[in-house]
Amino acid sequence: MNQAAGSNVTPATRVPISATGVFFVGLAYVALGAAGLTLAIPPGYASPVFPAAGLALACTLLFGPRVLPGIWMASFLLNCSHAWLLGSLSPKTAAVAAVIAVGATAQAAVGSALIRRTMGQAWRGLDSERHLFRFFLLGALAACLVSASISVGGLSALGVINPPNRSSPGGTGTWAMPWA
Repeated sequence: MNQAAGSNVTPATRVPISATGVFFVGLAYVALGAAGLTLAIPPGYASPVFPAAGLALACTLLFGPRVLPGIWMASFLLNCSHAWLLGSLSPKTAAVAAVIAVGATAQAAVGSALIRRTMGQAWRGLDSERHLFRFFLLGALAACLVSASISVGGLSALGVINPPNRSSPGGTGTWAMPWA
């Protein structure tokens, strides 16, 4: 660990958050997620722009893992309400929503852990191009691979999408969308 960058992160360096705060994080996640889902590709789960993921990462960095259950619940409710609005809410779409929520929560947790482990407290200032690049690489690209892999794996396992086929053009398009 790099001591000069202030990598000694303890729970005391995180901002405390109450249950009410976690509720409002979830509410903001649903609002930003609804905005992101307006750009979703069929069947309506993968979006090229999803600002709620950035909020989840930021809140996990600021408040720690205590917000993760709120992120899971917000993602689950967002995707269930999306299915309900499309007239397709069923046990299968609820299972899809649960899998997507696991992916969204894991993305925030892994992104936060990667950033904290490699950058220490330097993520708070991003005062150099190197820090900015590292933050983007870990938080925006590497962490998105987690959500894409979990979500597409779940969608495929539940029969919502066909398994990625490397021999067909665009066979990995749905997997690539969440981090493109």
